[in-house]
Amino acid sequence: MNNERGCNLFGGIFKTLLRGGLMSLGGLGMCLCGCAVPLVLIGWGISVEQQAVIERNNGHGTQDQPIARGEWVRYSDMSIRAAQVIADGTNHPDLLDELDPAAAGSVYTLIWFELYCRKDEGECMGSDFRAWLVDSRGREWQEPPNLLVFSRDDLDFEEAMGGNTVAGWQVFEVPRNADFDFIKISRGGVTLYARY
Repeated sequence: MNNERGCNLFGGIFKTLLRGGLMSLGGLGMCLCGCAVPLVLIGWGISVEQQAVIERNNGHGTQDQPIARGEWVRYSDMSIRAAQVIADGTNHPDLLDELDPAAAGSVYTLIWFELYCRKDEGECMGSDFRAWLVDSRGREWQEPPNLLVFSRDDLDFEEAMGGNTVAGWQVFEVPRNADFDFIKISRGGVTLYARY
């Protein structure tokens, strides 16, 4: 099949799907045959903004291609990384002194997050930062953001000034023998995956 005929065929199928209401136009993509065709990213669950952030992370950030642990997850104005993981915080009572003991059969997992404001000036708001732990069966654990409580500096976690980093422990109460695959990180409605 030549390129022109292949693109016409693909374009016809695409138009039929649009007319049939099965997909909505969400962005632009490239046809494998080399012609530009509207592609329906939203129909596959990926927004244009999500795709831009994945591209900013060299094509990584999906469950199929997670960002390596310790690497920066790059958003437009802020970078976030899970720099250290303590799977069982039992041996770190100094970090957990403000918490009640974990429930029976559970442990506290601690992750040291660093949030770097990539702006030259002004501030980056980290208040919409969220994190989950995802196990090998796809189950997720999330706790309210509590970096401020465990931050070892005097900076307000929600306001990183341009060129500065704020950091702190995020604590998760999880089943004792959970087998985690990913750290799911969300900011501004864009969610990416990093290796646990």
